[in-house]
Amino acid sequence: MAADKVTHITFGKGKVTEEGDTYIKVAFTKKSIGEKAFVYPDAFANFLTYDDKELQKEVNKKLAAKKRKLAAEQKKLEKKKEEAINAEKTYTAMQMTAAQNKKKAEEEAEEE
Repeated sequence: MAADKVTHITFGKGKVTEEGDTYIKVAFTKKSIGEKAFVYPDAFANFLTYDDKELQKEVNKKLAAKKRKLAAEQKKLEKKKEEAINAEKTYTAMQMTAAQNKKKAEEEAEEE
């Protein structure tokens, strides 16, 4: 993907100069802008597009997979949160029942 042409919504045309699993560097044609680093593939969601349609399709697939993974992780977190809330409610109810039972036992002991 190095030397592939991209377009940024603000900076304009550029060429990929370096890439890694989580980043991509682009040298823009406007010398005043120079080279910029971006989070990969995230920057292609809103700011960058490949001029090559096939590369753009590939990055779109990566973005979709990342989105699905994040949604699954969010769902797991929401489930854990719900479980924690339910556990807290159960614990609180048990404490209230224990307090009520203690009070009732104390009242019965006073009556005797």
